[in-house]
Amino acid sequence: MNSELSLPRSPVDVVVIAGWSIPAAFMQPLLVVLQQHSPSSLQFRCISLPGIDGASLASGQKLLDWLCTRLKPETPTILVGWSFGGSLAMQLMARQAQYRLDIRGLLCLGSNPCFVQRRDWPWAITDATISEFQQQLRTKPGRLLQSFAALCTLGCKQAGRLRKSLQECWQSAAFDAQQAALCLEELALLDARPALNGLTGPCTLVFAEQDAITPFAAMAELQSQHRQTVQIRLLASPGGHAVWLEQPQSVLSHWHELTQ
Repeated sequence: MNSELSLPRSPVDVVVIAGWSIPAAFMQPLLVVLQQHSPSSLQFRCISLPGIDGASLASGQKLLDWLCTRLKPETPTILVGWSFGGSLAMQLMARQAQYRLDIRGLLCLGSNPCFVQRRDWPWAITDATISEFQQQLRTKPGRLLQSFAALCTLGCKQAGRLRKSLQECWQSAAFDAQQAALCLEELALLDARPALNGLTGPCTLVFAEQDAITPFAAMAELQSQHRQTVQIRLLASPGGHAVWLEQPQSVLSHWHELTQ
């Protein structure tokens, strides 16, 4: 495992990749805390995935291809991904030569390398759940976002406050149900487990014990299968899928472990 992060003295692009249908504004508490505890050479920004904040895929465009156009080629980069954003970051690092990227390290929060169950990967959400999401995107997108907010915040100490914050962010963000559905299709197909064996830099995966979307049991299986290529960590503070945004300071020890 390559556990040492090599950073140049020149500016480093730190890109925070939001989860599925999550507005960039909801990621700001995490981005701000990381920026406050990092050297000025690290320059932070956030990317929303297609379906939110006006982000969209062109006809026939794949999500990884779209995402790489949001990164700076041949520029030292650290990726911080939450949920599906972290799963995509794993794939990007493994394929960075193809995209002419220079990804030096990854911090993935609540990111399941395979979000939908497979025969050899039961630690994920079911096909039925994905089908229900797709149906509600077509018929009742507002109700779906309410249910999704409840899932993200389940297990968090201040779930109500966090859920309200997410819903307020959605009100000021442009939500495109059709684009979100395209993104969800790719989430259902993605299996980044092979990518974990081809990483070219340090990668830390952090899990929360009460996460209702990325099962805690996945942590033990990843430790057993990918011990040589990634650092697997349990967040000290109890919480659910969105605990990183409820208690962003809880991520600092893992951030410093990666970058210092």
